[in-house]
Parts: sequence; C-alpha cells; structure tokens
Amino acid sequence: MSRAPLVARALLAGPFIHGGWTQIGGADALARQAEPIAEALNASAGPAVEAVLGREATGRDLVLLNGGAMMAGGAALVAGVGTRCAAGGLILALIPTTLQGQAFWKEEGFKRSQKLQGALTNGALIAGLTGLALRRSRRRRR
Repeated sequence: MSRAPLVARALLAGPFIHGGWTQIGGADALARQAEPIAEALNASAGPAVEAVLGREATGRDLVLLNGGAMMAGGAALVAGVGTRCAAGGLILALIPTTLQGQAFWKEEGFKRSQKLQGALTNGALIAGLTGLALRRSRRRRR
C-alpha cells in the first residue's frame, strides 16, 4: 500500500494545524480583526448566539473557534479519519479567514502584494481540499 496519500494529507494539513495553533495562541491580538464579523453575527443571529454562549459573541470567540476548527480538521486529515468531512470543514473555516485576514483590496504597495500572495495560497489550499473532499473512497465494497 502506498504512503503517498498519507504524505499528501499530512502536507495539506500542516498549514491548518500550525495556523490553528497560532490563532489560539494569539487570540487576543487577532480579536480586533474578527470583531466586525462578530458584530455582524450578533446582529443577524443574536438570539441563537446567546443561547449557545449565554452572551454575545466576541472577536476572540471567533478566533478561538476558527483556530480550533483548523487544528481539529488538520488532525483528522493526518489521521485519515473523516477526511472528506474534514476537508469540507477546513474549506468553510478558510473562507472567512481569507476574506478577513488577506483583504489585499484594502491595501497599497508591498503590503497589498503580501496579502494577495496569502489569498492566492489560501485559494490553492481550498483547491487541494476540494479535490480531497470530492475524491471517491478507494475502499472496496463487499
């Protein structure tokens, strides 16, 4: 049996495990960036959010949730457990991360170029995850 799928999943999972760990460790510093999303969430789904958290969501809550989702999804990819579901969840976690964290259209000069590179990298990760999510299982059915 080839180890290539394991190596591919591990390489694809690495940025999510590392990125999730970084988000959780730096949640206080990143919370300001997530605050507009938290405000929109509270405005659109306030009662549901309060039912779950017992209060309004904060930017820090969203950063911690996103970081945890990325770490859990990355670990599932490496372990080969629920890989299609993990890939789908990571795509869903990566979209708001990219829109908020790599907003190159708001920048000028070199900073714009850096943000664009980050957005393109995240787009490539989404493409790889999409391929994994749409891949048919290779297990034989009896």
